Amino acid sequence: MMWFTNSNGRPSLYSDAERRAYGQRKREEESAAWHSSFITVWRLKNERLWTDSKIAKWLGKPQSQGKYKVYYRKDVAAAESMPEFQEWLAPRLEKKMSKDQYFHYQPIGSQQPAQAPEKAERDIKGVMYDISTDAYQFLGRTDIVDYLSDWKSNKNRIKEANPELYRAILRFQRAQDALRQALNNSD
Repeated sequence: MMWFTNSNGRPSLYSDAERRAYGQRKREEESAAWHSSFITVWRLKNERLWTDSKIAKWLGKPQSQGKYKVYYRKDVAAAESMPEFQEWLAPRLEKKMSKDQYFHYQPIGSQQPAQAPEKAERDIKGVMYDISTDAYQFLGRTDIVDYLSDWKSNKNRIKEANPELYRAILRFQRAQDALRQALNNSD
């Protein structure tokens, strides 16, 4: 078992990079759970083209969730599936799409892309920072740097010489795959 000294000087089983990644993953899971149940008034107006008068007419008064005014997604989906709403939305949607080529309207409840490309790019930048930090902090060995140039044939050597760097490289590969998937989904 390998022990790390974290940023406050205490011994830990996990490196600072692993603890940050774990915390980030947990925050994303909580956020995804919240967003799967609720939608904010801001998102209704900016991403779904609702107006204040139509929100009041079809959804009523919003709930408060901390500083946000929200509605249940199921209520919004029910309102958006009404023929009267579809009739009202059609000209607004056409006008918006003619002005903004990147605007994408997707019915609530349909399959959303796994990640937006911008999110995957941020993930890659974060992992690249972690890799460089891990390399400087743990390496001190030039042979591992040489191994990195030929990753596929040297995976086991890197894993044995520096497990932390090996895990950082795997995180980088996952972020790269997420970016590729997001870019493919956006086509």
